Amino acid sequence: VLFHVNADANWSNLPISGLFVEMLKRISAMAGESAPSSGERSEMVVDPSALAPMRLLDGFGALGAPRVFAQSIPPGFDGPASAEHPPGLYGSGEAFVAVQTLRPTDEISAFDFVGAGLSASMLRAGGQLDLRGPLLVFALAAFIADALIALALAGKLRLRPLGAATAALLALSCVAATIDETRAETAPKSAATQRDKDAALTARLAYVISGDAHVDEISRLGLEALTQALNMRTSFSPGDPVGVDPAKDELAFYPLLYWPIVASAPQPPAKTVAKIAAYMKQGGTIIFDTRDALSQRVGGAPTPETQWLRDLTKGLDIPPLEVTPRDHVITKTFYLLDGFVGRYANGETWVEALPPEPKDQAARPVRATDSVSAIV
Repeated sequence: VLFHVNADANWSNLPISGLFVEMLKRISAMAGESAPSSGERSEMVVDPSALAPMRLLDGFGALGAPRVFAQSIPPGFDGPASAEHPPGLYGSGEAFVAVQTLRPTDEISAFDFVGAGLSASMLRAGGQLDLRGPLLVFALAAFIADALIALALAGKLRLRPLGAATAALLALSCVAATIDETRAETAPKSAATQRDKDAALTARLAYVISGDAHVDEISRLGLEALTQALNMRTSFSPGDPVGVDPAKDELAFYPLLYWPIVASAPQPPAKTVAKIAAYMKQGGTIIFDTRDALSQRVGGAPTPETQWLRDLTKGLDIPPLEVTPRDHVITKTFYLLDGFVGRYANGETWVEALPPEPKDQAARPVRATDSVSAIV
């Protein structure tokens, strides 16, 4: 393939455009294997029945165009995946075979840190030093010292040096006693549990306990990883995530709830549904995860998880939903996102439907800037 253009933009801007890169990628994907050298031709025998790479897995587990180093596989190939034969699909659209990442006899085991002379620990952010107490004492001392100096310069301070120091210490004691007394008077007298107190003082991500130990463990580990990322990458420093039972626990302390749907779980009673509805109306956000991206079929019958969620939402006053549009503010809240990839890349994320843009209004780069979807 010959691109009859200059290397600069004097004749055509194709070499400096993104289209040129995409054309090269398309041609590279169609090129197949490189031709052997003259010395290798005599030793190579081309097998016309060999299956060329069609779609291969990358390091993130996504199917894509084959790389140039991937080689064809012979008919009946049953070997393991390798650098020459990466996992993926080989052949053509009419007939192809799959090279699996793992063979049925392969086992995945945990890495032996002890044998390698390594130690494992949780990823943690840098430590913090709370200076609020010392700084408050210093500010009070500086304020009192400034007041005494001002009185002395004005000639209104007639205490001896020892008396002035005594007065300063007495003033500090009065301030400290006032602070302690105020705290004692304003101490909450409600019958809140220690769990509620901790949730009120420290923001936390929470997940709904499903009753399935395996699903609950996945929820806990996922929110722990998300909490660590938030602590390291943002100014939001949530505490350790917790599991909640909507029927028993107070939900108002948790701004965000992750709810994994388990089809075998019983539907919550009407009182709990009303509690969930009140939580959403008061500003709480619930992320419902049906976990059925692989079993859901477009235009097919709803999966048991989807049907369970539909039965639950019958008792909730929620607005119409839509697949998250590309100009929704949720795509630009922190990172610039063009998709919401969860455990599977083919899942759809639904949010509250946005009203249509007025025809006489100029197009805006982002919508829903003044509202947060109560349901995801």
